[in-house]
Amino acid sequence: MKRPSRAKVTPKTTEAKLLPRLRRICLRLPGALETTSWGHPTFKAGGKTFCVIETYKGHLTLFFKLPAADAAAALRDERFFKSPYVGDERGVSLIVEGAPDWGELAELALKSYCETAPDALRSQLLGKPPRRRGGPGKR
Repeated sequence: MKRPSRAKVTPKTTEAKLLPRLRRICLRLPGALETTSWGHPTFKAGGKTFCVIETYKGHLTLFFKLPAADAAAALRDERFFKSPYVGDERGVSLIVEGAPDWGELAELALKSYCETAPDALRSQLLGKPPRRRGGPGKR
């Protein structure tokens, strides 16, 4: 007799499962800090937020601030929506269901960091000296 097939059930991802690995991804970036804003784990660089974990309308989500073209591309994917907390088109949130694609999350966190971090921190990441304000020869 044949056994009935079992549908593959992906366990629900929770903040507690997601946070430790996301923390390792975000905190390896120069000057990145973890804080709590409005009760949500929040990652910042130079005082600017680049990643937030929160539950929104019953879904576990991750906020990122992406370059405009990347944000527009992300919003064509049904897993993303425009973040209700950011006034421009670059703030997007990703609904995380099932097993996360850690490569995708690391790429999104890096892009968001580069979009929000001050020049001096981005320069550390890229191994380049920071740009001087005021142009060449000016002090």
